[in-house]
Formats: sequence, structure tokens, C-alpha cells
Amino acid sequence: MTLTSAEADNALYVAFEGLVEMAPAVVGILQNELFEQFVCDPILMPAAAEKNISFSSFNEIALQLEKRCSQQNRRLVALCHRKTSTALQKAGVNIEERTCSAESIAAQLTGHSSRARSNNCLQEFLSLVSLGPRPHLRQHNSPKRLRAVRTMIRRKDSYEKLTRTVKGQWSKLLQHNENECRSLRDFVVAAVSQSVRENE
Repeated sequence: MTLTSAEADNALYVAFEGLVEMAPAVVGILQNELFEQFVCDPILMPAAAEKNISFSSFNEIALQLEKRCSQQNRRLVALCHRKTSTALQKAGVNIEERTCSAESIAAQLTGHSSRARSNNCLQEFLSLVSLGPRPHLRQHNSPKRLRAVRTMIRRKDSYEKLTRTVKGQWSKLLQHNENECRSLRDFVVAAVSQSVRENE
């Protein structure tokens, strides 16, 4: 297995929400039971302030992740290795040796490639370790929600002037981000534990 039990317990679990042509706009970080969320897109600053979420550039977040992994001897775990590494490298950070993905762990469990191609892939990974259905992971509409919030904030220049629907989309995007981090951790910890039992 890619991770030891201790590494899985102490890893930083990350989830990025963004659009293909941009750096991540929202970053979630789960360390043990502490969840942190950051907004990295200046257009979304009014929406971040409304939810009391810190604003930071993605470059700063990437450097923080590198520092925490290095100084605290932690692994970084994300859903997709390629997308995560690409985003970090564009920010000038290379922590390939400390990065692990849920898709690589799923591949080790199944014996074949398990790339995060579908919107339901994390749900599928959870089923590999007998963790039950999580309805909040079934539909991944974050890009659509993000685009709607960005577009309306640019047009209205205020969070207060957003429609109720778009405000709801912002809340759901943030909740999805946290849910993904927590589900990632649940999957990885269970997968590593299962691997240890099978090899005893």
C-alpha cells in the first residue's frame, strides 16, 4: 500500500474546486478532524467574507501545503494525482514524493487502473472498502455552481444582490468541498486498514 496507517491518519487531505482554465478557486484542507477552507479567486472575495472564509492566493496555499508536509512530515492526499500535481507545479511547488491519490490507492485494491474519470468515482472508491452510499457525492456540480456565482458577482458587484438560487449554489459548493475532504480521508484510512489486515 502507498501509505502506512500512521501516514494515512496524519495526512493532509485536500480538495480543489475550480474551472479548467483557472487556478483552484476554493481549497479545502482536512488535517485530522480540523477542516480549513480558503477562497483563492479575488472575484469571490465578497462570497468568502459572507461565509467567514479566509482569502489567500493559490500560490500561498501551495507553499503552505509544501511547508506543512515538509516540516510536519505529512503526506498530501487528493482524489486525482495528475490534477493536484499540475495545479501545485503551476504555483511553483513540487511535492510529488509526498503526494498520494485516492485513485492510486483504489488501483492497488482492485489490481487495475482506477482513474478519477467519472463524477461518482469517490463514491465508487468508498464502496471498495464497504463504506455506504453518500448522496452528497453522487453529483459533482461544482464547476457549474462556481461559474454561476462568479458570473453573478461580477455582474452585481455584491454578494447581497445574488439571487437565492445562486447563494444556495455557493453554499452547496462549499459543502461539497468539505464532504470530499472528509470522504477522501474515510476511504484512505479504511483502505490502508483493510490492506494491513489482508497482509497479516
